[in-house]
Amino acid sequence: MSVGEEGTIVDDHQNLPSEVRDNLERYVISKHDEVIRGLRALSLKPDPLTLFFDGGKELFPTTVITVINKRDLVVFEPPVEEKVLQRLLERNRGTVVGTPGGVKIRFILSGISLAKFQGERVLVSPLPEIFYRFQNREFFRVHTPFINPVTISLTLQQRGALQVFRVTDMSCGGLRVDDTEHRLEVEIGQNFTPAVITIPNVHSFEVDLEVRNSFEITNKNGQAQHQVGFAFKNLRAGQESMIQNYVNHLQISALSGDHK
Repeated sequence: MSVGEEGTIVDDHQNLPSEVRDNLERYVISKHDEVIRGLRALSLKPDPLTLFFDGGKELFPTTVITVINKRDLVVFEPPVEEKVLQRLLERNRGTVVGTPGGVKIRFILSGISLAKFQGERVLVSPLPEIFYRFQNREFFRVHTPFINPVTISLTLQQRGALQVFRVTDMSCGGLRVDDTEHRLEVEIGQNFTPAVITIPNVHSFEVDLEVRNSFEITNKNGQAQHQVGFAFKNLRAGQESMIQNYVNHLQISALSGDHK
């Protein structure tokens, strides 16, 4: 891995799958509150990160200590060696990379300076404008909230009407629904074209689904519960981007303790 003169990773993009390289916007977190959540999650579970600077010639391990929301600052650990610290302060910017929880992240910090926090010497920087999260879109699933849930609307031939189901977990590869009333009589490989997915605070859009599995589980109350797993088919780039952003939002909210 190397870092360009302006602090951007050069080899990083080329080491990513082509579908990621060609569609980086799917993995960008740029909303102010989402960037804060991402950084806060790093501070609550301080996995080691690496800060590259000076065109990739220098680097040191660091962790995010905290985020000062009112001042839009991120606080992180300085290097141990004083000479490295002074060279970083002269350069004033760098790129932070890491794989917390197996998810590859990257963000660029500018305006780095030395400060005191709770009596300790630290580094501070304005919040990054963009926060990248690269994860396996086919296998990374998140549980969706029970309140204000994601829903999927399916037309069932045996019932002759549109039926709405709560989504229990989802990824860019597919989703699983909770069929508590046993309305879904499906066969593996059966297609639902189109279905309508509704994501809170986004909007509803049509998707094509294929049944991948159908099974019974026992819930905490000892009751049998029917669940059905679906795979997305032929997702358009814009649709996948909306789902990916929502998955990112749920994971960051869970890690940061924000369950709104």
